[in-house]
Amino acid sequence: MWRDLTDKEIAGVKTKRAGQWFWFILVNGVVLNIISGFLGVGIEFEMGLVPGGAFWYWWGGWVVGDGLAMVIITPVLVKGLTSLVERQGLINHGWVT
Repeated sequence: MWRDLTDKEIAGVKTKRAGQWFWFILVNGVVLNIISGFLGVGIEFEMGLVPGGAFWYWWGGWVVGDGLAMVIITPVLVKGLTSLVERQGLINHGWVT
C-alpha cells in the first residue's frame, strides 16, 4: 500500500495515485470507524455498560479514538511492512490478481 500512497518508482512505473489517498481515508478513516463505533458501543450498551443517554457520547469517543489510532499507527505499519510484503511477492496488482 505504501507504494500506492507515496511518490516512488518501481520497475520504471510511478506509483503514487491520488485516488488511493481518497479511498484510504474514506474506507479506513470514515466507514470502518463508524461501523466499529456502532458495533462496539452497541454491544456495551446491550450489556448495560453504557448508560442510555450516553450512547452518542460514547460512540463519538470511540470513533475519535479509532481515528487517532489510525492516524498514528497505520502509517508506521504500512511503511514498515510494505517492503517485507513486496519481497515476499504478496503484492495485489488490482481488484483481481
